[in-house]
Amino acid sequence: MYVGVNVLQNRTDIKLPFTVNMVKNNQYHMNTGHRRLPHKLGNFTKNTFKFTKKTLILTFIDLESKEIRIAKFGRKIMYVDYLHKLKEHLHFDQLVVPSLVLEHDAKILAAQKPSYPYSSDESEAAVHNPKQQFGVKLQQILQNYKCVIPPVVEICVEFLRKNALDVEGIFRRSANASVLKDVQKRFNQGETVDFDEINDVHIPAVTMKTFLRDLQEPILTFDLYQPVVRLHTLEEDRQLIEVQRLFREELPKENYIILKYIIHFLTQVSQYSDSNKMNTLNLAIVFGPNLLWPKGQANLSTIGHLNSFAAYLIDNYTQLFVR
Repeated sequence: MYVGVNVLQNRTDIKLPFTVNMVKNNQYHMNTGHRRLPHKLGNFTKNTFKFTKKTLILTFIDLESKEIRIAKFGRKIMYVDYLHKLKEHLHFDQLVVPSLVLEHDAKILAAQKPSYPYSSDESEAAVHNPKQQFGVKLQQILQNYKCVIPPVVEICVEFLRKNALDVEGIFRRSANASVLKDVQKRFNQGETVDFDEINDVHIPAVTMKTFLRDLQEPILTFDLYQPVVRLHTLEEDRQLIEVQRLFREELPKENYIILKYIIHFLTQVSQYSDSNKMNTLNLAIVFGPNLLWPKGQANLSTIGHLNSFAAYLIDNYTQLFVR
């Protein structure tokens, strides 16, 4: 039995819900609703590789075949043993996973762990060390590090600003998973990571995206999700006034400072779009879903609004960030 999560090219940060395509002989074949994963991994073709950025495959038993015909595509596949492991790569609570699959996973997990891993109750979350930066609350980082910009964000941004503004595909290219895991571990231990030693500009780029995605609450906060989604219903001149009001009255000051820091950097990246191919729209597609998401299940119809809002922030930086 396996569950596949296929993330299409140019949509690397959009978390799409599962749909069940087949239930037969205890095998559950699931995909994003856009592209059905082949029943056997050996069926992956060059065309599949071309349009796929990353594929996550959850296996409950051995697959019939793990042979990948195209080696480069094989490097885009990661295996995880349990559903909750998907949390390391996407917002699990936004996925529509059938109860039958959840129950099956929990049954297997129960033999090894005493607790069920899908509760959203923060009281059940693991106790984090004081240096933890990934997967915790923003306020915890700022308090423990006595800073206004999380160290991981500042280190990544400053390195990228000096070394990667003109790099083609920055923020869209993937990076070595094992190196990323090691970098994240070092940041969580309070170390200062020197990206010059790693010699891959895509590592800090992906690290920054991962940090934003893994926050317990998005930089723009859960409270601003609905107001942002509704912005498209306003006239253009009213949109500017409303966003200024949201930033002034509803977005916490510490969140505003960090958001301003990030968006300012993204405006700099967009200025090099002739070289890096990352114009405002491309940056918005990458960062929109990482700056804001809902508490519960995501509505696919709002993804475009989140991306549009991210683009709006970049294009109107000087008018929106006035304090």
